[in-house]
Amino acid sequence: MRDVVRAAIASIAPVDDLARQHIQGALAWIDSGADLFRLERPATPSPHLVSYFVPVDTTRRTLLLEEHLRSGLWLPPGGHVEIDEDPRDAVRRECLEELGVDARLLTDEPLLVTITETNREVHTDVSLWYAIGLSQDDDVQIDRREMASVRWYSFEEAAKLDPSTTDPHLARFVTAIDARARSS
Repeated sequence: MRDVVRAAIASIAPVDDLARQHIQGALAWIDSGADLFRLERPATPSPHLVSYFVPVDTTRRTLLLEEHLRSGLWLPPGGHVEIDEDPRDAVRRECLEELGVDARLLTDEPLLVTITETNREVHTDVSLWYAIGLSQDDDVQIDRREMASVRWYSFEEAAKLDPSTTDPHLARFVTAIDARARSS
């Protein structure tokens, strides 16, 4: 699975210098032989691998964020990648658990990788950011154990969210998905 994760990260087209740094840092972490997957709750080892999936309505140029209960932030849905799980399978599993819908990946590979210190349980997440296709008209059944609510944001609104209220890299993901949407 290490080779699968490495190939996914190596395939990412960086949107900026920080993206290049995070790609290089994530590849160095993988190549170090460190454990990639969370072995023990809440945060062992640190860092460990997370798959975010961002529901995107490409027609309306909107994306869905969840009001995450534990962190109090507006975040993309997602979760920890299980031991030896393909990160894309983590997206599929988490999408069913959190939104009650099948994930339709817009790209086979992630659009972004980020290395982020978390607020609540101090540790580092190496997060792969995938985009899934979803319409604002689709019926989602949110997991109330994970989230208080969900909300659709235009790409422009999402990019302007206060970083203290969301993942600090959300605006960079919006840049990546917007570039992909414009090229399609």
